[in-house]
Amino acid sequence: MALEVDARLLGRPPKFSGDEAEWSDWNFQVRAYLETLDEDMANHLDLVEANGTQRITLASLSPEAAANSRRMFYVLTMLLSGAPLLVLKKVERGNGFECWRQLLERYESSTASRLRHVLSAIMRPNSFPTNAQGFEAALQNWEFNVQRRETLTQ
Repeated sequence: MALEVDARLLGRPPKFSGDEAEWSDWNFQVRAYLETLDEDMANHLDLVEANGTQRITLASLSPEAAANSRRMFYVLTMLLSGAPLLVLKKVERGNGFECWRQLLERYESSTASRLRHVLSAIMRPNSFPTNAQGFEAALQNWEFNVQRRETLTQ
């Protein structure tokens, strides 16, 4: 059972105008806020962050992912100004995931993004199945991510 939080109770995250010193905190706060909007948003954002330099189109997304992308687009519309808002204006209307991907590409190095994605998979693994075979596979996947992070940080 997923914990549901009413995003309206949290208030709106701060605006972002492109100041690189503010990016890390803003990114963290907005991601947490977005994850309260839909239980699948965290998984969708992980996939966006793992996408690297490959463009994301609404047509390539599942109906659920496209709905989250549109939700994200409108949240970003309210939170971005200056150069980051121009990024949003240039992407396909309603494609918040592509805007997020481009912002990550602009404000984070690919190595840092990759490390964060791997660390996220370690810190928040998918639920472990109760049967022995499924549990073992999930554990091996988790151990693989730990090893991958160690390799990337050397």
